[in-house]
Amino acid sequence: DGALIGMGAIIMNGVTIGKGAVVGAGAVVREDMQVADHELIVGVPGKIVKTLPKEIMEQNIKWAGKYVKLARVHRDQQNNQ
Repeated sequence: DGALIGMGAIIMNGVTIGKGAVVGAGAVVREDMQVADHELIVGVPGKIVKTLPKEIMEQNIKWAGKYVKLARVHRDQQNNQ
C-alpha cells in the first residue's frame, strides 16, 4: 500500500511493512521486524531512522510512479528487439 522498497533491499521472513513506509536501497530488514506506516528504514542491519512527513510521502509516490512508467517503456523496448 504505497510502500517503497529500494533496489537490493533484503526483506527477511515475518517482516511487516506499513503503508507508505520506505526501505532504503541495500537495507536488510531483520526477521520479524515491524515497520510502521510512513517510517524510513536504512542500513545493515536495517534501522528505523524517522517517520516521513506527508509531503515527502506524496513526492515519493509521484516519483515512484514515474520510475515505474519508465521501467515499463524500457522493458517493452527490450522485448521488441
